[in-house]
Amino acid sequence: MKNGRYYLTRASVYFSLSLMLTILFISASTFSISLNQLLLSLLIIGSKWIIQASGAILFLHKRTNAFLHGLGRTCLLGSLLLAPYIFLSLLDISDSEAFFFGSLVIAIVVTVMQYYAEVTRLGLSPGWWYFWLICLAITVFLQMSIVFRLF
Repeated sequence: MKNGRYYLTRASVYFSLSLMLTILFISASTFSISLNQLLLSLLIIGSKWIIQASGAILFLHKRTNAFLHGLGRTCLLGSLLLAPYIFLSLLDISDSEAFFFGSLVIAIVVTVMQYYAEVTRLGLSPGWWYFWLICLAITVFLQMSIVFRLF
């Protein structure tokens, strides 16, 4: 079994890459948002991951490092799925709102499935997944209503 340092190092790399991709995704969007809105968006997005990581540290004990590694991997996978929109938008090939939201929906669906796979792989209670789904729903609502002002 790999040691905790390996898992934490990899998780840090995954979360850092995910953060960079998320910044590019939001910046490339057709929505005109300020730096403050971008920072708020990142705070909202990061909060669900911070809540889960904090729960892992508090409650998982020996499985904390493996969980954080899986959490980082899941986060990065979702962000990588945003890459086609990022690249095509930055190259001025396509930046339509439908492409933006389609990319977002695909990333969310795959992330939900991957998070469930991680919870199952570690033998955790489905409650971890359910709680994360609640956090995700709140995050999506806050993003759409506060950051992008869609409703």
